Amino acid sequence: MLTYDMERRGRLPLYDYLCRCIKEDIWNGALGPGEKLPSKRALARHLEVAVATVENAYSQLVAEGYLYAEEKRGYFVSPLETGDRPRPAAQPKTPPVGPRTVSYGGPQGGTPWEEPPARRQRSPLKLLVLVLVSLFLLCIVLPFVLGLMLNLSEAFAGRRPEPGAVAQAEPAGGTHALWEPFSIHGTQQVTVEDPWEVDLTYVPLARREGFRCLAVDLWVVGGERRDDLTFFPAELRLEDGTALLAEDDASLARQLKDAGVYLVTLSDAQWEDPLYGQMIFFVPEDASGGAVLALYEGEPDSSTPSAVHQIPLELPWGAVGTV
Repeated sequence: MLTYDMERRGRLPLYDYLCRCIKEDIWNGALGPGEKLPSKRALARHLEVAVATVENAYSQLVAEGYLYAEEKRGYFVSPLETGDRPRPAAQPKTPPVGPRTVSYGGPQGGTPWEEPPARRQRSPLKLLVLVLVSLFLLCIVLPFVLGLMLNLSEAFAGRRPEPGAVAQAEPAGGTHALWEPFSIHGTQQVTVEDPWEVDLTYVPLARREGFRCLAVDLWVVGGERRDDLTFFPAELRLEDGTALLAEDDASLARQLKDAGVYLVTLSDAQWEDPLYGQMIFFVPEDASGGAVLALYEGEPDSSTPSAVHQIPLELPWGAVGTV
């Protein structure tokens, strides 16, 4: 069984550190070509990490050519060329693009490669009519589409509480330091780890103009399905009083995987135990200094939290997280 000291990962995400450990074993010969690796669940249980961590590490190693997967059998070490990194499969060469040779037939007709006749030019009057009809349709359809998009955005926005609304009355809870475990909902042990900035250079669809993407590592142990609770979104309070809600959009979660981010919320601990991932906030570019992360507990069908846990942290601008 593969054994690594996961506490030595420093600021690296768990899956990235696990990737590097397995690569090192492959190169130093501890894992030979064709050798089968432990199943995802077995390795996750042995290393005391989430199954998703092992799954992400295995997927990355397959993409880089260090491992290959066989359906219903598992993951195996790929054969490596001596003194070289694994290379991707060769791509078929594309024939050069050039002018096509055209042959012409005799008096009885041309060959199948005969050059087609020149396209007739549209008259200026037809072009003018086409432009006018297009503008007319645009004036009718565009306002309808914009109105529909506005209504949809307002409808979706209504499903999330306004930032700061859940913090109008500060209920019981406590203040905790980073890396300090504390209890939520009586059964869950929560640890909030270091905040870091997500580099969205290669994830352009996830960028938001005028904002930085902040990730806060979250570790939850003891999660279980709970029908007797109300889950409120986590909230980040800046020094100027601005309150930001944690992101929970599924489309954004898929995009951020390309940046090494596993987007989670506190309610995800109902389905995955232990849970390790990142809470995501989009913070204005001009924000700096300190902030407070607020995690809430709620009773069934309650519109206000019964307890709030506050974790002071510093915005990590200038120290962009590497993933």
